[in-house]
Amino acid sequence: MSHKKEELEDRISELEEEVKVYVAGWQRAKADYQNLKRESELREQQLVETTKRQLLRQLLPIYDLLKRVTGETPDAAHLDSWVSGIKQIVGAWQNLLTSWKVDPVVTEDASFDPMVHEAVSEDKTAPEGVVASELEGGYTLNGELIRPARVVVGAKQTEENDVN
Repeated sequence: MSHKKEELEDRISELEEEVKVYVAGWQRAKADYQNLKRESELREQQLVETTKRQLLRQLLPIYDLLKRVTGETPDAAHLDSWVSGIKQIVGAWQNLLTSWKVDPVVTEDASFDPMVHEAVSEDKTAPEGVVASELEGGYTLNGELIRPARVVVGAKQTEENDVN
């Protein structure tokens, strides 16, 4: 019986060693995962900060133009110059949006499309289902909607409206 006991004790020792190897491997894998998670979070934060810096480098010149133009109160003699400054800002902004592949949502002479237009009002004098006017522009980035255009939509004239 002692031979059998010896074999079992040897097997127990082998299994205990095997458990130690598995536990050590699991601990290494867990530590590797935690390190990877920390590194990923750090890279994500760095990417956000880099993106902010790049964005600000492009936006700050437009902000400077806005400060310059709004810091002046134009008199009649300088109104043309002031309007020209505002047009420069709009042009700079449009160039920036174009460089970022940001396109405006088409509203002029467009049929109302709830996928890209948000109806905020109705115009009973405009053709039904057609965008009558744009209140706020909508934009897409690489073809994906960022913000819908807020529009006034032509609506069917009802008898109730005719009476009023």
